[in-house]
Amino acid sequence: MKNWRALQEQTKKKLEVLFKEQTTKTIYEYLCLIRIEKAKELLVSTDYSIKVIAGRIGLDRSNFIKMFKKSTNITPLAWRRDQ
Repeated sequence: MKNWRALQEQTKKKLEVLFKEQTTKTIYEYLCLIRIEKAKELLVSTDYSIKVIAGRIGLDRSNFIKMFKKSTNITPLAWRRDQ
């Protein structure tokens, strides 16, 4: 069992390194980018609330607003208004 866990950890680390080499982003950074792009689509194409959009991309409202603002330097509502 210990050998299996060690192998899993090596495989995980190798995947993370290969992913970053190919994309210049960590897996987490890439997933955040995908989520923000999907949120932008929903902000423009729907009148869904921020809470609904957050749920659609797999986050709660608070974390969504923080992630969006960190990525774009603007809140989701301000971004929607400016589009």
